Amino acid sequence: MIHARTESGLKAEAETILRSLGLSYTDAINLFLNQVRMKKGLPFPVEIPESVIMSLIECGRRRFFLKKSVRVRLGVEGSVLVYEYPPLGIRDARSLKKRLLSLVDRVEEA
Repeated sequence: MIHARTESGLKAEAETILRSLGLSYTDAINLFLNQVRMKKGLPFPVEIPESVIMSLIECGRRRFFLKKSVRVRLGVEGSVLVYEYPPLGIRDARSLKKRLLSLVDRVEEA
């Protein structure tokens, strides 16, 4: 028996995808663990990509949908994943907030 805390949205989305593959959540976990045992490590590379495309920013229970997708650079500072979008620039918190909001199309409560 495995008990693991996962984000509810992540679990629901993963279960939908797994069902379309004919797998249950338990099947997928067992498949993953068998691959770890066979490969003596993770069965896929784990790396931080240099950049990702974002069309939505989630903050707490709010979702900010962007007017258009933006490519952001990724990095790690200490143990924190950092997203960087140079065109916004950072002078002070107020101007950063104003520029961020200029990218937002709509906001929804989760």
